[in-house]
Amino acid sequence: MTKLQQLATQMRQTIDHTGAAYCHHKLSRGLEIVLQRTGRRYRLALGRTDTAPSDTEIELCMAAFNVPAGAEPHHVVKIRQGKTGRLTYHVAELTWTEQEQPHVA
Repeated sequence: MTKLQQLATQMRQTIDHTGAAYCHHKLSRGLEIVLQRTGRRYRLALGRTDTAPSDTEIELCMAAFNVPAGAEPHHVVKIRQGKTGRLTYHVAELTWTEQEQPHVA
């Protein structure tokens, strides 16, 4: 299991077992990852301030977080207030709905 897969598992467990609405983690090279859940709907946001996430980063994160193949990244620019001024984030967002697991008797 890669470090990214381990991180994905930890973030998913945090959301699924604590009831937290989201979980945030910043990687060493500046990529920030947010996993958010509302009911069965999930949102994975990948972003950084200097440049948009690369296609490779998006593909690796989709695999690590088990994002369904049909989910397409939506690229947006978001502005947030930082300690020293405004920050511009380049974000790739993926959303999907988890299907309920069939009950096995």
